[in-house]
Amino acid sequence: MPTSSYVLIKVEPSKAHSVYNELKKLSSVVQVDAVTGPHDMIAIVESPDVSTLGTVIINKIRTIDGVNDTLTCHIIKFGL
Repeated sequence: MPTSSYVLIKVEPSKAHSVYNELKKLSSVVQVDAVTGPHDMIAIVESPDVSTLGTVIINKIRTIDGVNDTLTCHIIKFGL
């Protein structure tokens, strides 16, 4: 089942621009924004299923040089 998530990302300050640029290259990342607060960036990630989402986060996002930590928040869509 397709899934979307907000991925909150903590980044080394000196690597913010390069992390942002690398995130923009990932096809699963549909949007990325730099933000203020406890996290430095928030990415919206879409994937065909939760397992693929995990793979994207662990193997692609968390391996970007400068990414220190991530927090994944699955998007829940209410059906009426």
